[in-house]
Amino acid sequence: MPNEAAKRACEELIVRLTHAQDHNRAQTAAALFVTDGTWIRSGVPHQGHEAIVRSFDRAGQSVVIRHIVSSTLIDVIDDDHATGVTYYLAFANRDDVAADSVRRLHSPASLGEWHDRFERTPQGWRFTQRTGVRIFES
Repeated sequence: MPNEAAKRACEELIVRLTHAQDHNRAQTAAALFVTDGTWIRSGVPHQGHEAIVRSFDRAGQSVVIRHIVSSTLIDVIDDDHATGVTYYLAFANRDDVAADSVRRLHSPASLGEWHDRFERTPQGWRFTQRTGVRIFES
């Protein structure tokens, strides 16, 4: 079942990118894209690995963010291309730290969808484009 293997690989790529984003690992995140891939974050396109890495500087190091993802739908177009939509719920905290160094939980920062395009490369499946679409925002 080649389609099932492609779907699973794309789903894993989504999880890896989410983890890299949540832990501010810009280089790791950029490597999950094709060389000229584009990540559209807050409506701003960042094309290429260097631009994707620079896009991580926007939030700053003091922001802690975590995404909860669900309802991923992957459509395999052909042997080398796929698309996907994933729902996400994001929590963000800039500086509100409790006495025990645990961040205080506030209402979600946003709820939305990631619209992804994937391509199979010699290194495995990679993003060609990711577009974040915020549906709700606090």
